[in-house]
Amino acid sequence: MLLHFGFPTIWINWVMACISSPHFQFMFNGLRSPWITKTCGFRQGCPLSPYLFIICSELLSLLIQDALATNALHGIQLSSNGPILFHLLFADDIFIFAPTSHKAAIVIKKVLHSYCEVWGQRINRADQG
Repeated sequence: MLLHFGFPTIWINWVMACISSPHFQFMFNGLRSPWITKTCGFRQGCPLSPYLFIICSELLSLLIQDALATNALHGIQLSSNGPILFHLLFADDIFIFAPTSHKAAIVIKKVLHSYCEVWGQRINRADQG
């Protein structure tokens, strides 16, 4: 996915080293940070988290756009002059808007399943509002 977006191979290797190595450090303006020991995934506040969220969210947006393009899903319009919305991404939250129908629920479930398979993520059902 990172290659698809045009990231250089060396940058991808750095990110993968941070993800797969239990110990790593950053260098800013020639100064090294203290060694960081990874315990499990990325912790809240990790400097890479916002960037990885944006990259991962781009794939989710593409999957949603495909579903909209094939008329498998339809967004909602909150006012007569407003834009049609289907999803909003903010911080580490994703809001999905869709008509209340069995068909829409099945399509959304398939989109999320495809996304989770690619990124190795899972839906936190305890955090659904």
